[in-house]
Amino acid sequence: MSEFRALVSLKGRQERSLFVVEGLTLVGKALNDGLPVERILYTSDLLKDSDGITLLNQAYVEGVVHNQVSSGLMGTTTTTRPIPPVIASVSMSYRSADDYHLQAGSSLLIVDGIANPDNLGMVFRTADAAGIEGVIIIEKNASPFHKNCVRAARGAVGRIPLLRCDEPEIYLRSLDNTGFNVLGATSSARKELYDLELRTPLAFVVGNENDGMRISVRDLCTDLVRIPMAPGQSSLNVGIATGILLYEFVRHKMLPG
Repeated sequence: MSEFRALVSLKGRQERSLFVVEGLTLVGKALNDGLPVERILYTSDLLKDSDGITLLNQAYVEGVVHNQVSSGLMGTTTTTRPIPPVIASVSMSYRSADDYHLQAGSSLLIVDGIANPDNLGMVFRTADAAGIEGVIIIEKNASPFHKNCVRAARGAVGRIPLLRCDEPEIYLRSLDNTGFNVLGATSSARKELYDLELRTPLAFVVGNENDGMRISVRDLCTDLVRIPMAPGQSSLNVGIATGILLYEFVRHKMLPG
């Protein structure tokens, strides 16, 4: 129980290299996706759901430690309300981008300073659904292992590679040197998204909800693109914008030839 309580804080998650998933759907996804689930806590409410019984049977078969606790004790391990009937601790995977092997057909998403964990989770979920190979997280973003981010990502955290980048300018130059198209999304760009040929290797860059990309990052993009909007409109939620960008890339991949 003390371990789960420690995972409420960012410091606790970092020290233990664990994060928490909450609720039947996300814990089930973690097991089904083969994530390194360390331990499961559940209340008697989980036993009222046939899917909950299935989840516990799966945990038993896979040798995952699972313990029943009272709702009162469960409430001390999470700030979520209503109290979830099941939570699980999962081993973190947060590698350096420099250690990740890229290929000629690679596609990446680079996130620069997304501050809201719900937005960051939505971005992860979209990247995972669009088949993006990995997400590069450069400094001053919300924590990818914040519970709101994990919830909004709907299973993408732990499944899609999340790659830490502490020196973004050096990393972006290395992408350029290896032939990557690095496309920064900004409302001030002259080129529209639909005017470009999106070919791999490719990396999209999206920035902070209010300020966009930092100038130092924007200047290292090989091209800048904007999403066309109706007169009088100049911005979209970063999660929505990311979806439009990535699914235009998906559309290009599906074109014949």
